[in-house]
Amino acid sequence: NRGKLQIVAPSRWIANEAMKSSLFNEFNINVIPYGIDTNIFKPEDNGIKSAIGLRSTDRVILFVADATLNPRKGFSFLQTVIGELKNKHVYVVSVGDQTPIIKNYQNHIHLGVISNDKRLSSIYSMADIFIIPSQQDNLPNTVLESLSCGTPVIGFNTGGVPEMVIPEYTGK
Repeated sequence: NRGKLQIVAPSRWIANEAMKSSLFNEFNINVIPYGIDTNIFKPEDNGIKSAIGLRSTDRVILFVADATLNPRKGFSFLQTVIGELKNKHVYVVSVGDQTPIIKNYQNHIHLGVISNDKRLSSIYSMADIFIIPSQQDNLPNTVLESLSCGTPVIGFNTGGVPEMVIPEYTGK
């Protein structure tokens, strides 16, 4: 019975896409966003900046992605922006499986895969800004995690990102 089947989407964006679909448009579609553990992902300063060789006055731009070579992740846009940075006290810190190649910028620290959520929370907390350059994304957990740690987010108006990144409130 079609009336009993419920479609659950993690974002309004994906719910709207499902409503446009000839396969799902006849079903009830509800939005239940992903959740994160705010007992783990919360603002905290546990000295991770100094642990990775940075001074407390250095500024950190954080980027998290496993697939920097995937065009939908938008790393090429981030590369362009980073290439314009001239401040020697601004560092790009990246987390993920692949080490991103950042041309013409020396202040890059790649931390690799972080599977410990407490450590990841500390990394979000030490960042001054988190950038998600994705061109396509549903409701990225990285945005939720960053915001939960008190770190503002910059991202494109795509997928579920604008449901979390509110200009001048949670990011740009």
